[in-house]
Amino acid sequence: MTEHRPSRDILDTLATVGEPKDMTGIFDSIREHYGIDNIVYHAVNVRGLTKDGAFLRLTYSDEWITQYYQQDYFKIDPVVEEGARAFMPFLWSQLDWSSKRRQEFIEDATAHSVMAAGLSVPVRGPDGQHAIFSMTTDRTDHAWVRQLRAHLPDLHSIAHSVHEATLRVEGVAAPEAISLSNRERDVLQWAGAGKTTEDIGEILGIAERTVRVYLDTSRHKLGAANRTHAVARALSLGLIHPPD
Repeated sequence: MTEHRPSRDILDTLATVGEPKDMTGIFDSIREHYGIDNIVYHAVNVRGLTKDGAFLRLTYSDEWITQYYQQDYFKIDPVVEEGARAFMPFLWSQLDWSSKRRQEFIEDATAHSVMAAGLSVPVRGPDGQHAIFSMTTDRTDHAWVRQLRAHLPDLHSIAHSVHEATLRVEGVAAPEAISLSNRERDVLQWAGAGKTTEDIGEILGIAERTVRVYLDTSRHKLGAANRTHAVARALSLGLIHPPD
């Protein structure tokens, strides 16, 4: 399962898929090539796709889907909770499953043959787009981590391609991209790290007045009310990365 070609084939297919019904076959191919039991694409906030609530495309059984919503598990699911704030892929084993309600959730999922070992890849795009691409497996956590080391770059690319393909097949128009200059990105990046305008000027070797100009122009482009809002918008759009 380490050969390069299956990943390239999947990405090529995602780039040309034209009908929603064809996504099922692509999900099956991803599962087969990477030893994945189930896949969930969960669009949280995508204009034109989530106007009536979250959009889901998943491979779980109808029985488990019904049980999940009847028990209101989405209200306590740590994957949903972490996916709302995360920017980087995360393992489900890293999440907090300690509460009694979450332990009951795990037991119920296991009874429905839903595996607890999983990986989620947050997807963020223009105009505040936010989706989560999740994969589960019946492998032990240690074996899953080994698999990730080999395939995480592929799976990360596939997650974003699934998002783009979903928008296309569902007829969602791509939002107009916001473009920031390299210097505007630099200034916002350091602002997001908590640096003052004076600090940023010293780091970048420019006048503090110039830093303020870049903050103002980037804030205007992002439609932000203030500096904090501009940083948050840039993060949500993937224009800067989360501070270390």
